[in-house]
Amino acid sequence: SAYFPDCPLTHDDIIATWAGLRPLMSEGGGGHDGLSESAVSREHQIIVSPDGLITIAGGKLTTYRRMSAEVVDTAVKFLRLTGNLKTDLKAAHTESAPLPGAVGWPEDDNLTATIAKVIETSGNNLSEISAKHLVFTYGMRSLQLAKNIATTPSLAEPIIPGRHEVMAQIDWAVTQEMCTTLTDMLIQRTQIFYRDTNQGLDFLDRVADRLAELLGWDEATRLHNIQQYQHDVELSRQWQTEAPTETT
Repeated sequence: SAYFPDCPLTHDDIIATWAGLRPLMSEGGGGHDGLSESAVSREHQIIVSPDGLITIAGGKLTTYRRMSAEVVDTAVKFLRLTGNLKTDLKAAHTESAPLPGAVGWPEDDNLTATIAKVIETSGNNLSEISAKHLVFTYGMRSLQLAKNIATTPSLAEPIIPGRHEVMAQIDWAVTQEMCTTLTDMLIQRTQIFYRDTNQGLDFLDRVADRLAELLGWDEATRLHNIQQYQHDVELSRQWQTEAPTETT
């Protein structure tokens, strides 16, 4: 509202909110010894316990690869010092290896062509907006989802009418991402919890029925998952209602 005064927003316009938590290393015995959070170091630390347990704390998401490399180096050094690693190891190549969704991504970065290829691979069952969503979400793995849709066209149907998430994502989350609950599906896998105006509550039966079919749920398990998700939504709405408008 401050930046766009002609289009003021109110709390009624907010579907959901989320925030990240950053783990900070304590400067002393507990707390920050009078320091503000912004003054506490963002650097990570690696601690090796006498029993060999390696702990990494602090840091931030943008340095995760460097942090991971340092933990591996620490583990290798510890194993060699204790005589438990006697073989030579090959150099790591993860910093140059593409993530799964990036394998095969066009060198010219032609997003339009990639979306068109996904639509074609789906047997032209996908809408352009859903195909774009799949490409943005799964990268080149969206082609495999498109192949699944070509085999089973009903998987191209929106999970929620009017939205771009499709039923194929439910199957993919179960078969490829080890999704086992309705809450996991709607919050983590599809983020419908955050993005749908009613947080997916109007179509719980549809998603639960597909999960039950894929995972072999009995009716009691199906109902338990629906009730658990409804409870999670209610908790989030209570928090939004009760949370302060400003934080420090």
